[in-house]
Amino acid sequence: AFAWDGLDEPLQIVRKKVKLPWEHIDWRDFSAANREERLRGLLKADRIRGFKLAAAPLMRGTLIRIADDENIFIWTYHHLLLDGWCLGLIMKEVSIFYEAISRGEEPQLEPTRPYRDYIAWLQKRNGPKSETYWRRILKGYTSPLHLMVDQNPGEVSEPGIHYARKLALSESTTEALSSLARSGQMTLYSLIQGAWAILLSQYSGESDLVFGVTVSGRPTELAGVQSMIGMFIN
Repeated sequence: AFAWDGLDEPLQIVRKKVKLPWEHIDWRDFSAANREERLRGLLKADRIRGFKLAAAPLMRGTLIRIADDENIFIWTYHHLLLDGWCLGLIMKEVSIFYEAISRGEEPQLEPTRPYRDYIAWLQKRNGPKSETYWRRILKGYTSPLHLMVDQNPGEVSEPGIHYARKLALSESTTEALSSLARSGQMTLYSLIQGAWAILLSQYSGESDLVFGVTVSGRPTELAGVQSMIGMFIN
């Protein structure tokens, strides 16, 4: 759970024991089309339901039986608990548990460092030094980037997002971009970020600009961080 009312800073609260909200649903008597419609409605209602951050646990499970040997499992959790990196780690643990239980054995997992070790590492960081660095790097930026393009109110899809496009690249174009990135000794991600910077420069008329990106946030100097479960993205 997370608390902040009346506190100097937000806190993550780890309960010793919680009851996981869990629901079983049986849709075996419905047609495939009916199940699809019901599933869409259930997922939409689940998103609207959301979470109360002060009430642990910030996750819930729904198991839907659609045939005698087929199920749909919906695992809903708040992003504050973990990031995308963790999904592979958790699915690996689920697989280990499933295989062991199927054989009537006790599941055995490799020990991992707790998330609190990462919090302790963060608290030892030099906050004022980091703040001084970023204030120097960002000095001179006082207002958001202004894009000099016509705004079409009909294209607004979400609050604050005025231009959204989805583009699927062909296999040949993707390979060409990957080859270009390798020739420049960079990742494809860095190449795309560079293209984005050029695009923003063209639309804003600015040659020096700032935009944000998300990084994994897992410090290499913290041993065992690659297998830790928690929220690290920055």
